[in-house]
Amino acid sequence: MSGDVHVRFWESAGVRFPRATHLPLYRQEDIFGRSGHSIPRSTTCGWMGSCAALVRPLIERMKALVLQSKVTGTDDTPVPVLDPKLGKTRTGRLWVYVGDRAHPYTVFDYTPTRSRDGPTNFFGDYAGYIQADAYGGYDHLFKPKADGASVPTEVGCWAHARRKFVESEDVDPLRTHTVVAMIGLLYDVEDEARGLDSEARLALPQLPHP
Repeated sequence: MSGDVHVRFWESAGVRFPRATHLPLYRQEDIFGRSGHSIPRSTTCGWMGSCAALVRPLIERMKALVLQSKVTGTDDTPVPVLDPKLGKTRTGRLWVYVGDRAHPYTVFDYTPTRSRDGPTNFFGDYAGYIQADAYGGYDHLFKPKADGASVPTEVGCWAHARRKFVESEDVDPLRTHTVVAMIGLLYDVEDEARGLDSEARLALPQLPHP
């Protein structure tokens, strides 16, 4: 189901998605009012909560399938959150978890802080490959366990690594340009491998070791 069709399906049932329509609930409340309908925000919040409860089994199923992936990707982004206790906006975190080609699902998870508890609770006993940035909150996932159980394998992000070399160009241009060129060769391999299955990828010529 495409995104637009998905939104129209739920909106036909009287549910409007703020992220999909770019209309937060307080604006929708004003729109309803101009149309002659008095629908308080507490009601629309209740609708959203009820819908979240209804789709929870689907989300849990998608999470289970993502965790069957050989390789998963994850990242987080800050989101402003209204906190009645503080009387102002604070920063929460929205984490994304992406499955591999055999498990093409994307799951979002919200946490009130950037604590490592977010990825810890999501990954659980997962022991595949995790591709993420260098945020320290992931480091504990890759440390050996006392009971000898398998742990995930860390897969770094070349885009993040490349950025640091580019930023140091003025300090050491020769070595910086050399490393950036080598990373470019890795990108060429990725371009060639994109679209191939696992066996075909393994058959690609290997880069020589320096």
